Formats: sequence, structure tokens, C-alpha cells
Amino acid sequence: MKKLFFTLILAVSCLLAVAEDITITGTVIDNDGVPLVGATILVKGTSLGTVTDIDGHFTIAVPADAKMIVVSMVGMETQEVMLNHKKTNYAIRLAENTEVLEDVVVIGYTTVQKRDLTGSVSSVSGKTLSSIPIANTESALAGRMAGVHVIVADGAPDADVQIRVRGGGSITQDNNPLYIVDGFPMDNISDISASDIESIDVLKDASAT
Repeated sequence: MKKLFFTLILAVSCLLAVAEDITITGTVIDNDGVPLVGATILVKGTSLGTVTDIDGHFTIAVPADAKMIVVSMVGMETQEVMLNHKKTNYAIRLAENTEVLEDVVVIGYTTVQKRDLTGSVSSVSGKTLSSIPIANTESALAGRMAGVHVIVADGAPDADVQIRVRGGGSITQDNNPLYIVDGFPMDNISDISASDIESIDVLKDASAT
């Protein structure tokens, strides 16, 4: 029994030595040599991963038997890097993924290329609007979209409603949003029945123009 116990202890010790992790470091840059912040480094076949810091640097402990790491980032082509355990520092260059930039994003009745959509978009469906007991469509937006403020002048059913997208401030001296209904500009949407609306999309930055 003593010999068997000693053999088991020795075997476990050997396995622990073999399974010891190896720490590797590196830098992830783009084609112009600019460090990529927030790029993901994942040990292939595992859930072990990390992200690059503000200088594009990363540090990760990988199993001794790991063969490859996968480096990825939104808008960039994913790259698989073979590991050489005699090498502990890697310089990784990611190329721009042109296919992703050419993707089309649907915004209400129209579409734009992803490269042209730099701001955030909030949406509410017509089904949601029609289920709300409201006096007008504009009032239904209250509290349903981040950055969209709905102000009612008073408590009357036909009271004027003001909508402000990310607060006031306009070079045209008019803080009201621009309403586009199926491609046609309108002063407001209060006269449109909620049951006739498929969806309302709010584009919240200057590039939306």
C-alpha cells in the first residue's frame, strides 16, 4: 500500500507539472500600426480569454498544451495565431473587415451602410404603441427610449406635446425633431393613429441627417 500510494502521489505531481500554465504577452495593432483597444484574445477551444488595454497590450496565461489563440475585434478580421511555447511575446496585426463595413442596416423604411451609421438608434414597434392607452402617438414615446424626452404642456387630453432628443440645442433655432414618415417630412405625428404605425425609429446624432 505504501508503494502504491507513493506511485499515485508521484503521478499526480507529474501531471500538475505538465499542466502548468504559460504566461504570454503581446500587442494588437491595425494595418496603420495603431493599437487596438478592447480586442479579444481567446485560447482556442477554451473559455480562457482577455482583452487588450488602452495601448493594445495583453497578458494571458495559457495551458501548456494550448496550440492557438484567436484574436478578434468588431470591424476587424479575426486572426488565429499559432503558439510557440518558446516564444512569450507576440505582435499581432489585424486587417479591417471590409465586408462588415458594407453590411446594410435597416432603419424604418430605408437602409444605410453600416459604415455610415455612426450613432445609436432606438426603436419602438407599432404593436407596442397600439397597446398603450394614449391620446396621441407622441405621448406613447414617453419613457420608452433612452435620450428621448416627451414633455406635455398640461394635463388636457389635447395638450401640446414636445419631444426633445438628447436635450435642446439646434443650429436652426428649432429644438423639435425632424419627422420623416415613409420618406416625407412632417411637422408632427400627433394626427397619425398608433394602429397605422409599423415602427418608430429615432436616430440620435448629427450623422443621421
